[in-house]
Amino acid sequence: YSSTFEGCIAAHGTAGGTFWQPDWAAARATTRRRYEEDLLPVLLTAFKGWVPLNCLNFFFLPPQFRVVTVAVAATVWNAYLSLVTHKPPPPAG
Repeated sequence: YSSTFEGCIAAHGTAGGTFWQPDWAAARATTRRRYEEDLLPVLLTAFKGWVPLNCLNFFFLPPQFRVVTVAVAATVWNAYLSLVTHKPPPPAG
């Protein structure tokens, strides 16, 4: 899940240029700022959500419901990552 987040942040960080000729200096600055602001909160949220979910899933749910449970949780997690990744970055400075 964190590699998905990192890839989205890196891809989103090319703002300021075009697809074919991006402004790499601005892209690096934006990517670094987004990492500093978003990475730790996202990782903490991942630990708060996935660890308890997996514990409950494997200890209490019968095997036939485990895949569905993780699939629903992954859908919610991807929606959360999308919201975090696509929020407008704060102004530089």
